[in-house]
Amino acid sequence: MPLLLRLLPALLVLLSVLCPVAPAHAREVVVGIYDMEPLSMRGADGRVQGIVVDVMDAVARDEGWTVRYVYDDWDRLMPMLEDGRIDVLAPIAFSETRTAYRYNRDYLVIDWGQIWVRRSTRVDMLFDLQDKLVGGVSMSIFPAGFEAFARRFGVQYRQRDYPDYSALLDALNRGEVDAAVIPRFIGTHHERRGTAEPASIVFSPFEMRYAAMRGRADDVMDALDRRLAAYKADKDSAYHRSLNRWIRVDAPVLPAWLPYALGAAAVLLLALVKESVAPSWTVAWSHPNWGTVNVVPVLGIGVVQYLHRK
Repeated sequence: MPLLLRLLPALLVLLSVLCPVAPAHAREVVVGIYDMEPLSMRGADGRVQGIVVDVMDAVARDEGWTVRYVYDDWDRLMPMLEDGRIDVLAPIAFSETRTAYRYNRDYLVIDWGQIWVRRSTRVDMLFDLQDKLVGGVSMSIFPAGFEAFARRFGVQYRQRDYPDYSALLDALNRGEVDAAVIPRFIGTHHERRGTAEPASIVFSPFEMRYAAMRGRADDVMDALDRRLAAYKADKDSAYHRSLNRWIRVDAPVLPAWLPYALGAAAVLLLALVKESVAPSWTVAWSHPNWGTVNVVPVLGIGVVQYLHRK
């Protein structure tokens, strides 16, 4: 008996190795996503995919979580986040005015707004949208960004809201609206959809991140801060693999209208310099492959002023 007692600790250690105890129930993180290719979308098999999903799945694997995705319209997901039915919402544009939310520290990508029109509609300048009907996605930050941009130049237009970007683009193709406020990534992935095409009006660059309500899911947001910083530093990480899969950052594609916009910008800027009138503001941001990009409103057109490839 004494010998058995002495051997008991060793036997318990051996049993724990050979027959490990099942881990406690894994932390389930509920993430709300919506149709915003290539950040988040449904694949042909019905499964959710995109950069948001790839990064969250990688964090969940590293943290020992399980993830349940809730796929719905943007304007239905926002109330779900606020009342706790989902823990995290993504992708969401970072804004200091959204004080009720806690964003993760590092952005996933940088997106910006762009005006889309039907091919039969000529919109060369912001002033061409005066008194027109412009559609946007309700509760998205991009329509507000465009409204502020238009107000700066005294352009007034009518607005109509839609629940998601698919509905908005369908409405544009049907002629329900004269123009649509579309994020750059959405436009890129719908470029051959119907008769819609991008105009040369860009505005409001935003950092796309994950968000939770302040005081909730802090463990998730802390892990996102820690893991995403590490993923960005590692060129072989799930983050960089996802970017190369969905965006192909190694070979960025510039919009077809850019050379014309640059030409128009050169002429207009020369005229402005001659009259000693300078643009009142610029918006600058960094792109991982292009370097520093400045957008200058020249007579109401959002024009890429400087493009430097790293």
